[in-house]
Amino acid sequence: MVMNVTHWTDKTLDRVMEIWLSGNKQAHPFVDPSYWERHWEEVREAVPQSKILAWTEEDDIVAFLGYSGEWIAGLFVDKERRGQGIGHELMEEAKREHSRLRLAVYVENRRAVSFYRREGFSMVEERKDNSTGQLEWEMEWRAK
Repeated sequence: MVMNVTHWTDKTLDRVMEIWLSGNKQAHPFVDPSYWERHWEEVREAVPQSKILAWTEEDDIVAFLGYSGEWIAGLFVDKERRGQGIGHELMEEAKREHSRLRLAVYVENRRAVSFYRREGFSMVEERKDNSTGQLEWEMEWRAK
């Protein structure tokens, strides 16, 4: 079930951060894992300031999409729940609220690039992420 996270407890924030950290390490083996660990505190502080759509099962968050305005900061699904349409459902909810969405994705994260293309996103700019040295695409979706 999709829900907006509006009340943050330490338990809720800890779970979101657990999914964020493990998801980044799994999806980005081409980035040194210490990069994510170094940014953990910064992200933990930013998460409650963002709009978070979460997918819950039995009162446990198993996936979330974080965004601010039309910019999607990240979409993360617990490893055990991937490939079950949860990311699609979260994306559909974000699309219902916006006529345009944007995001950045590492080109080497082929699974994510493929997912976003299936969701109707197209590449609008290619650039180097100076903090990781990785090539990334800015992608955009517009309502029809």
